[in-house]
Amino acid sequence: MFLDGAAAWLDCSVDGELEAGDHGIVLFRIHDLDADAGVAPLVFHGSRYRSLAP
Repeated sequence: MFLDGAAAWLDCSVDGELEAGDHGIVLFRIHDLDADAGVAPLVFHGSRYRSLAP
């Protein structure tokens, strides 16, 4: 599935799964990717959405 207006996309498959305490870590194998430099990325950090500054 692709999202219209996305800054980037990755075509992946699951390569492995690890347990880390009360978390799970999924390792992906990337088969293909692309990015649109004209679309600003969506950044979620510190429990809120933010912008990247140059």
